[in-house]
Amino acid sequence: MKKRILVSALVLCLLLSLCACKKKDADDPTQPSQEELTTTTSPALPLSDRVDETYFDDVLFIGDSISEGLFNYAAAKETLGDARFLTSVSLSATNALWDVSSRSVHPRWEGEKMKVENAVPLTGKTKVYLMLGMNDIISVGVDRSAQNFEKLCANILQNAPGTELFVQSVTPIVGDGRTSGEHTLNNETIAEYNELLKQLCAQNGWHYLDVAEALRDGTGRLNTAFCSDSNGMGMHLNFAGCEAWVDYLYTHTLSEGVLS
Repeated sequence: MKKRILVSALVLCLLLSLCACKKKDADDPTQPSQEELTTTTSPALPLSDRVDETYFDDVLFIGDSISEGLFNYAAAKETLGDARFLTSVSLSATNALWDVSSRSVHPRWEGEKMKVENAVPLTGKTKVYLMLGMNDIISVGVDRSAQNFEKLCANILQNAPGTELFVQSVTPIVGDGRTSGEHTLNNETIAEYNELLKQLCAQNGWHYLDVAEALRDGTGRLNTAFCSDSNGMGMHLNFAGCEAWVDYLYTHTLSEGVLS
């Protein structure tokens, strides 16, 4: 009887000790919480040795009118190798999910308007650089924009499973922004959205490119020297801005020579 009581007491002490250890681990500030583990943001691709333009031969750029400006620059300056562009004015991750119609703003590939995820495998490119969100934030807000962006990426990967995604930050704007209904587009909401993109990259193993850092002035706004419509929308880039963008892309790659 005494032996049975002693064994029971030892078991009880062991259980209490295990519970105490678990509580200590949970309260230990040096141990990351589950929330921290799931919300840690992905760092942007670091500075690397400048690559040759052939690095971009296998790249497809997807974007809105901001990326169309990059297309015009690349064509005029004959840069970015054999990269191709799948862009459309007012394109967003949100309306890219809609059905194609005569009124939709889906991009065209070889003259045919089609959904982005259907066009990607036709291009034959396996490195996809996306920049979408400017039109999303003002129409559906930051959180919904990120959700739609993730859905679009999932659609792309479903149709082209060998694709490697490079998520480019949305670029800053010059002015104070604008509001439409309950949603506001300004540098603050752009920054919030870009943080969510970083989280998506961390969670999904995509690559994040902080293009915005190459275009900001000392106040965090788009450098007016890089803006083609500073007295208007205050968001589109001139050739100087596109040059800074391209220089960033050439020096932030997956090449082996990464600079500290």
